[in-house]
Amino acid sequence: MSIKPYRLVKSIFTIVIIVLFPFVSASQEYAPGMTVGQTLLHYSGIYNKKRELLVYYPASFQSDTASRKNMPVLYILDGEEFFLTAVNLQRMYAEFAMYPVLPEFIIVGIKHLDRQEELFTGKGTEFTRYLEMEVLPLIDSIKGGSGPRMLFGHSAGGLQILHFMRTKTGFFNAFMVSDPALHWDNQNELKALEQSVSSIHNPGLFLFLGISNLLPYKTDTLMVQGMDPNLVSSTSHFRLKHFLQKNSSIRFRYDTRYYKDESHFSVPFIALRDGLTTYFKNYRCQFFEWMTDPALDADVMINSIELHFEKLSSLLGYKIIPLKKDMEYYIKFLTSLGLDEKNRKMEILMKNWY
Repeated sequence: MSIKPYRLVKSIFTIVIIVLFPFVSASQEYAPGMTVGQTLLHYSGIYNKKRELLVYYPASFQSDTASRKNMPVLYILDGEEFFLTAVNLQRMYAEFAMYPVLPEFIIVGIKHLDRQEELFTGKGTEFTRYLEMEVLPLIDSIKGGSGPRMLFGHSAGGLQILHFMRTKTGFFNAFMVSDPALHWDNQNELKALEQSVSSIHNPGLFLFLGISNLLPYKTDTLMVQGMDPNLVSSTSHFRLKHFLQKNSSIRFRYDTRYYKDESHFSVPFIALRDGLTTYFKNYRCQFFEWMTDPALDADVMINSIELHFEKLSSLLGYKIIPLKKDMEYYIKFLTSLGLDEKNRKMEILMKNWY
């Protein structure tokens, strides 16, 4: 049984259609007098009609062309529901953070024409083609460069993402799902995953599975490993969780979390945050600790910074450097402290990067 998406914020979209251009942007109303992101209206040859994407570009997208080339992109199913959540997470953990724990990233919320038809596997063939052949190339043409693609979905969206991970390779670097509807269609997608997921050999791939508490009061999580039909949703989630943990042949990164205090309707926000911070684990660089450590000379500081981003780039499979605006801030900070040698070495490093 599908779960009807719920709305947290009523949004109003203003669309201006330009036939000769593949997309057009407008503002999404977040609150009276406040707008967030853009609405991209484009024509889909697969659906033979116009479709909408909600897109948010961080400020550095326009100002920092060196970082933009490798900027990650987060694609969100049920975009009309979770777009603003993702924007707020990106702003808090990356864009406006003095100690960023995430890189800045573009956010693309996909609005659905028919959620039932597009998200439940077996009915989502057209949607999979639309995502693969139209949405990804469109965003790539705007962004330019490379960088990782991430895909997030909740409930039916999580089911579609797991189906995409199993049947399509090479399109996304990270899959983040919360409470996927694995009970659907007699658990056929879950069974297919158990048969095929071990064949995915990609150390750069990442899967995050977030599970809410759908259990009756005082039910032990170990009890749901059986096939009690009254616990089929939780059974499916824990069955996948334990399959991932016990299958030593799996050759990709993954993490699973059980949130005993979260419901099906609150878990997507927690799961999205934890999925992002786990994928970009150790992103935060100890700039201020190294800059203000009197026992650390300038050369050791620079070597430590370079090594940090080299290791991070190797782990995630693409080149990562800090944003130019952050480096400029660190240089001003060193100047204010009178740490001239560290400042000079930081300026050299910045010229090498940008």
